[in-house]
Amino acid sequence: MNTTHINKVKSLNTFAKLGVWVLVYSIGVAMLIVSSKNKIPMYPVPITLQTLVVALIGIVLGKKAGPGVVFTYLMLGIAGLPVFAAGTNVTYTGGYLIGMVIQSFIAGIAGDIIRKKVKHSHVKAFSMLLLSFVIMFVVGWSWLAIVMNSSHKAFMGGVLPFLVGDSVKLVVAFVIMEGMYQSKLDLRVNNLLEKIKLF
Repeated sequence: MNTTHINKVKSLNTFAKLGVWVLVYSIGVAMLIVSSKNKIPMYPVPITLQTLVVALIGIVLGKKAGPGVVFTYLMLGIAGLPVFAAGTNVTYTGGYLIGMVIQSFIAGIAGDIIRKKVKHSHVKAFSMLLLSFVIMFVVGWSWLAIVMNSSHKAFMGGVLPFLVGDSVKLVVAFVIMEGMYQSKLDLRVNNLLEKIKLF
C-alpha cells in the first residue's frame, strides 16, 4: 500500500470522525434548545429542564466535549438565533448560561470518576455533580445580582424558586448516571468517543 493511498484512507477516516462529531454536537444542541423551550415563565428567570440536560451532556460526553456542546449552543444564541428560553434577551439569564458551561465541565468530571472506578467513586461523583449545580447557581446569581442591583432580589427571584426542582434534577441525573454505570452503557459511549477522537 503506497503512501498516497494511506493518506487518502486517513483523510476519509478523519472526515468520517468529523461527521460523527457534527452529529453528536447537533443532537446535544437540539436537546438544549428543546429543554429551553419547555418552560414555566417566571420573572426574572424561567423554569426549564436545561440544568438536567446540561448535567447529562457533561456526564455522557465528558469534560471536554460536554462543555463544547454547551458553548456551541451559547454561540448560536449570541449569533441571534432564538435558542434561549428568554429568546435573544439574556439580560437576566446570561449568568446562568455561562454557568451551564462550567456545570457541564464539572458534570463531565463526575462521569469520568464513575468510569474510572476510583475509590468511593459514587460518593465523589455525586459530590462533583452537586458542585456542578451549585457553581451554575452561584454564577447565575452573581450576574443577576449585578443586573438587579440587589443580591437579595436576585436570590429570591433567581435561586430560591429553583432549589427544590433542581434538587430533583440532581437526583435524576445521578440515578441516570448510576444506571449507565450498572449497564456499562457509559463505557460503551466512552469507547465510541475514544474511537472518533480527532486529536
